[in-house]
This record gives sequence, C-alpha cells and structure tokens, in this order.
Amino acid sequence: MANKKISELIPKGSSLSATDLVEVSVDLGGGLFSSNSVTGQEIKDFAGGSVLSGLNSPNVGGLFNFPTTAAVTGGNLQLKTMVVDEILYIQYIPMVNLTSVSFSVNVQNTVASGLGRISVYDNANPNVNDGRPGSLLYASADLDMSTIGLKSAVNTFNFSAGEVYWLAFQADCTVGIAGHAASDLIPIGVASLLNVSGFRQLLSVYSSGAPAVAAVNTYSSGPYPAILIQKQ
Repeated sequence: MANKKISELIPKGSSLSATDLVEVSVDLGGGLFSSNSVTGQEIKDFAGGSVLSGLNSPNVGGLFNFPTTAAVTGGNLQLKTMVVDEILYIQYIPMVNLTSVSFSVNVQNTVASGLGRISVYDNANPNVNDGRPGSLLYASADLDMSTIGLKSAVNTFNFSAGEVYWLAFQADCTVGIAGHAASDLIPIGVASLLNVSGFRQLLSVYSSGAPAVAAVNTYSSGPYPAILIQKQ
C-alpha cells in the first residue's frame, strides 16, 4: 500500500492501485486544513462511472427524481429577498466533526425593526420518511435585520461528520440577505427543469418561534440564504 498525493498521480505518471491511499485536504481558512484519505478503488469507481458521477447528497428522498451529475460549483453570492414568515431550509453535511461558535447571515437590504432567526434541524422527521427536515436542534435569538452587515448568533453547536443537517433561516420581514444560487448547493432533486436544493415552509408565524418539527410545504429553486458557520 502506497501513500500518494493527488499532485503525484498525473505529473509523475503514477499508476493508481486499489489499495493506495490518497490524501485529500480541505482548506478551512485561516491557515487550517482538514485532511482525509480515500482509497484508489474509490477514486477509480468515481471516475469510471461504477458509482454515481458528480457530487451527490447521501440524503436521497422520495419527493424528486435525483440528479447524478450536479455538483457544488462555489459561485458568487447573490441577493435573496425573504418572504414574510417563510422558512428556507438547506442541507449541511460536514466532512469532519466540528464545533461551531456562531451562525451568521449577511444583511444587504435592511428593514426597519425587522427580525430574523437561524435554526438547525436534523434529518429524522417523525411524521414522514422522505428526506425532508426533521426536528429542531437549535434556534438562535432574534437577529437585527435593520442594519447592513453580518448578523451573528453566538453559540456552541457540535456537528458530527457525515450526518445530514438542515440549516434554516426565517424573517418577519422582506429583508435582503446574501444568498446561494441553487446550482451552488448540494441538490436534493430536480422538478421539471429546476434544480432543487432546498425546502420552503410558508405561513409559519415568526413570533411563534422556530417550529419543533419542520413542516415544509413546498420547495424552492433559489436563491437560498447563505448561513455562515464560524468554526471553533
């Protein structure tokens, strides 16, 4: 068994054996990297089409046909104007165990006296088993939507590697925040020609607090709120 770096494979003409371990590092920012190893066989399967190509969610539900080639592209953020009392949910699947110290959204267009809330849900809905958001794990205090800039909820939240979480945002106003295009997120399915990467819950009265169990009633083709996580 040989240890190889990806940069060694093509430039040096190295053959890839099934038992080789290839180190993959993810830049976490601030000079920090997270490293994981994959086997040569896993890379061959991925490249050769013996498994689904592209980056896919492990959370395959029964609501949509599932895309096999869509991938996270890392595009620029764009404006997302919220609808009063809607909740938007997007998947978050951490590669490593991590503890967050804050969640944030970036306000672009303000609303006087407006409020917003960031929540985290699990993937085990007690009422349906089709890959939609489940029970509430965390809800922030009210965040001020009346001024421009980052609005942060300071907290400690432990994420487990490989688990499916749903990050949610709700506002009691039509605030504009920085958001992701659907094509920049892990897809949960396709509906007609739309790439679906998140769910919507409409008419959930903000003042009633974050629902104990998500009750999504439609989906969205984006944009979606960019919920930022600060790692400990």
